[in-house]
Amino acid sequence: RDLPWRQDVKARSEKRLDKIYHLFGDVLTKESGAGPNSEKVLAICQKHENEFHLPNQASQVLHGDLNVGNVLFSLSKIVFLDFEDSVHTYLPVSVDVALILERFFLIFENDDKAAFQHAINFLEGYRKSYGELPFSYNEELKHVLLWLILRTFCLLNAFSYAKQKWPDSEWEKYFFLYEHWSRRQALLDEINSWK
Repeated sequence: RDLPWRQDVKARSEKRLDKIYHLFGDVLTKESGAGPNSEKVLAICQKHENEFHLPNQASQVLHGDLNVGNVLFSLSKIVFLDFEDSVHTYLPVSVDVALILERFFLIFENDDKAAFQHAINFLEGYRKSYGELPFSYNEELKHVLLWLILRTFCLLNAFSYAKQKWPDSEWEKYFFLYEHWSRRQALLDEINSWK
């Protein structure tokens, strides 16, 4: 939290967020609809137009891309890799925690009871380490995960508009994450409300 370059990261993050919110407006006004799935992205963004904002919480420098490909596990330690997003990720801690819950547990476990137990085990460890849970209001987990998905749709759409080709697999990954998010609303609420 007291990193010497924290203010630089904060400034880059604010600039990036301004750009992302501008890109979201472009998607809604169809000014940047150039991706192979632009109509589907437009429909999703229109549906969630009023939900595209982050929780109003204290922020800090985050990893910003926590997924199983960026973590090495051994018997004695865990090593985090790929900190390139950290240079422009100054956001509420619930963003990294939501990524961990989604990318380590929820997408790999189809059984809701088992997924819930894995998530709670992680959150118990988090609370033991940090003294409190990162979600300060009902539905925050759902909200943050949706924000992350919409953010990526905006970026992919902007890249396509600029004629920068992204693999179809990236689009498919985020459509999968959106469908997964949509299907598991009750589970996300249950996890979020766990104390």
